[in-house]
Amino acid sequence: MSENNAKEMWKHLKQAACLAEDNDGIKKVVIDGVLVENDTEVANKLNLFFINSVIEINRNIPCFDLVMNSSQTNCSFKFSYITTAEVINIIKTFKYKIGGRKLLSDGVLKDSIEYLGYFYALIINDSVESGIVPERWKTSTVVPVKKVKKTIQPEELRPINTLPSDAKILEVHVKNQLMMYLEENKILVQQQSGFREKHSCETALNLVIADWKEELNNKNVVVSVFLDLKRAFETVDRDILLKKLQRIGITGTELEWFSSYLKQRRQRTVINTAISEELEVPIGLPQGSVLAPILFLIYINDIVNAVEGCEIRLFADDALIMIRCGVYNYTDKREYTFKINFCASSTYGESTAIVKALQIAKETDYNKILIFTDSLSACKLLAKDKTKNHLIAECHKLIQEADFYNVTIIWTPSHVGISGNEIADSLAKTAVNCDNTLESKLTIEEALTSIRNSIHNKWYEEFLAFSNNKHNLFAQICTQKRKKTWFFKFKINPK
Repeated sequence: MSENNAKEMWKHLKQAACLAEDNDGIKKVVIDGVLVENDTEVANKLNLFFINSVIEINRNIPCFDLVMNSSQTNCSFKFSYITTAEVINIIKTFKYKIGGRKLLSDGVLKDSIEYLGYFYALIINDSVESGIVPERWKTSTVVPVKKVKKTIQPEELRPINTLPSDAKILEVHVKNQLMMYLEENKILVQQQSGFREKHSCETALNLVIADWKEELNNKNVVVSVFLDLKRAFETVDRDILLKKLQRIGITGTELEWFSSYLKQRRQRTVINTAISEELEVPIGLPQGSVLAPILFLIYINDIVNAVEGCEIRLFADDALIMIRCGVYNYTDKREYTFKINFCASSTYGESTAIVKALQIAKETDYNKILIFTDSLSACKLLAKDKTKNHLIAECHKLIQEADFYNVTIIWTPSHVGISGNEIADSLAKTAVNCDNTLESKLTIEEALTSIRNSIHNKWYEEFLAFSNNKHNLFAQICTQKRKKTWFFKFKINPK
């Protein structure tokens, strides 16, 4: 085993771990709860199952067409003709494989190419010139293999698709031109590592691990989510793919050729010596084809437009979404300047007015104070022994420091009949409804406390709950014995 051959390494590891697929023939399956054992019937049932299962998955996929969000290229893709020598060179790369009930095996094709190369060149050139793919080359043959040993469940079978050997010549010719066009015009996103030269699964992993190490070395956190798309190739929406091909500069006869390649594809399934009837495959890319992986890269290319606030890494149909998170020390005592768009609530305005009233009383040496307010929420906040609200805390502090004999807070609906309060209400409402930008130098911990207090003061829900019957409510705050006696008393104005 070559130390640089990852594919060979995984092959040996699967064999060592007994993960190799069960090569015993499929003799029976259970379809819709019915056991089927006749080879021809099994082949027909499985062929229909493989197609319908993909249609069902596709039906449940929400359609998000992001074509309009991706930039359109100014370049144009054109086919070139193939020579007999190029046909021969392509076929020489084929391996000697026999299977899948092909009409013409790779081995026979390689042995006869010196005689047939010229005719294949004519067929391929006619195809790219006319924009039509030969119908016989669009029929795939499915050979199911067991993913689970001795299974009779169709869900535990893997459909291996094979295409006619001579169709591969045409696909390789188109694939080479298309891939060169994509790379030269830098159409594929940098985040994609699948099916590209000088890229591999190993290079993709090394890139991701390097990013992780960099963030961890900087004492940051990385959150990653790995995504595996189910039946990704088979659920491709062909109409969306054609629009994306057009957007990257594939138009005219070339676009007609890709449309012909995608549409009216057929499939049959082989079980032992039995071959099912051919059925049309209405969606997806042909599994096992040379061209399908490149078309899938184009199809998924604009997925980067669907994610915001995070990074994405791609390897064909495997995706990694990653978020880099900085870790901050909340015990940091350094001061930062915060700018906050601030809109006060009515409770905030009333609490501020009470603080101002206490300050005036303290400065004028009053020892008995009567304060009117229509904010029940402010009163209930004042009733608490402990609070994180800085305004209420300021009230408690002023009461303790001043020589007040008693402080009475009277809650009354809308200050009815109290001279001057209508004007005060109007000014207060104007003040609290104005959006202001506050600047303050705070530590991060102080800023968080301020934000929590701001949220805590949103009493709209409570106002709505009490709006219908607030004229019938009253509350009395009990006398609390402290260093200096003070109490709150609530009264209802007589009708």
